[in-house]
Amino acid sequence: MFYVGGNASSRVELNNIWCIVRNNSGTNLGVKVTCVDVVLPSSWARIHSGYFQAEDPNRHEFDLQNTGNGRLEVQTTRYKSLLGNSYSSNGAGVRMITDAIYTPQYNDDGIKLIDASENQSGMLVKLSAPGASQVMGAEQVIVRIDNSGNEVIIDGNGKLINGALTRTLGSAQYSKMVLRYVGSLAGWLVLSE
Repeated sequence: MFYVGGNASSRVELNNIWCIVRNNSGTNLGVKVTCVDVVLPSSWARIHSGYFQAEDPNRHEFDLQNTGNGRLEVQTTRYKSLLGNSYSSNGAGVRMITDAIYTPQYNDDGIKLIDASENQSGMLVKLSAPGASQVMGAEQVIVRIDNSGNEVIIDGNGKLINGALTRTLGSAQYSKMVLRYVGSLAGWLVLSE
């Protein structure tokens, strides 16, 4: 329905949109059916309110997709399924992180699921993109889902975390850290661990 891409400045804002897309043809099998797809790293879609539903008999049924690693912001929107990463100042995107060193392309808040099982030398997880302005009040929830005990360092990427440049995530499975960004002076505050 909405295809976000094609040039370096492609950006779309969808406000209070109701979008229902269905493939009931029975002949165009395997064709992707979706409401919104961000297809380039430079593309940006911001979605406020509304309702998105995509249906396909062959289960290509993602309502919102970020297939190009661009920026997809979802705020107070109802949807059934999401493919890729979402970003929001008041919503919660979910990202699985397995990289030894993780640096987001944008300032992505929401929920980060950390799997350190393949990184015996430890992991470094940065909270924001280098040099990018963070959104005041942004919240990140970081949860370890593995039980390897491998070290996971959370790095503010130039912003302080409770007065320090880094903080260590607990070594036990389901250890968590909830952080809130409160401005450039104090940076990130740890609300709970």
